[in-house]
Amino acid sequence: MKRLLLSALITLFTFSAMADELYNALFNVALKESVSSAKETLAEWEQKGPKDGDYYSAYFHLHMQQALAYGLKTSKYMPLYAADKHVQFKDSLGGISHYMYSEITIADSTQLDSAITWVKKGIEKFPNRLDLRLALPNTFRFLDDAGRAYIYMEEIVNWAIANPDSAWIWTSDEPVKKDDAPVEEYLQDFFSNCNSSTWHKDLAIKFVDLGLRLAPNDPMFWNDKAGLRIEAGDYQGALEIMEEAHKKNPDNKYISTNIERLKELMKE
Repeated sequence: MKRLLLSALITLFTFSAMADELYNALFNVALKESVSSAKETLAEWEQKGPKDGDYYSAYFHLHMQQALAYGLKTSKYMPLYAADKHVQFKDSLGGISHYMYSEITIADSTQLDSAITWVKKGIEKFPNRLDLRLALPNTFRFLDDAGRAYIYMEEIVNWAIANPDSAWIWTSDEPVKKDDAPVEEYLQDFFSNCNSSTWHKDLAIKFVDLGLRLAPNDPMFWNDKAGLRIEAGDYQGALEIMEEAHKKNPDNKYISTNIERLKELMKE
């Protein structure tokens, strides 16, 4: 019995080592070289490697590599994905006349559909693989489709709320530390991108409310929500939001300070 167990352990170790080798060969070498090189590595994976979450991620990346095209563009509008990386051009009065950024477009919609199909298959088999789930909203962030990005982030939040005892895992099935709050961080990023973008501000509040569904006591989301009311000129509404946040976080100095600052602002 002990001998059989040892044999099984050796087999599992070899299998895992092969998976790591194929993973590194694909993601660190083949995908950076060419599509044909990636396909050769995936053909080997089909024969020797495990059909784990990384397997589905590999096919997703292969199809995405063929689906997208990149180029330089100038526009008076700033897309979602360029909120943090763009160049501003100003007019004679100092206002922003237009933006320049690296544009991402769909070169092959069939490849995009295949990428989405592969990652959805992976999510179905490994629902707590957060890297697979985040691949979808990130894809549509880069395609400047904030509406679809929101739909997929909402699916992540709904699953997390429905499965509170399930821990997220990442590539190579590495556990995600709960204190890292990765989903909250991504929601915060989407909020910031939408609020900074010139044509997605209407979705900023939806990402904040989604964050509060997942983390009702998170002071950052409450602050974001109040900030949107301040931008709209509704100081009283902002104060009510911050006071609600204070009830949930009575010892949070960040919230208390912001309430005092807001009250001072309302006196002016």
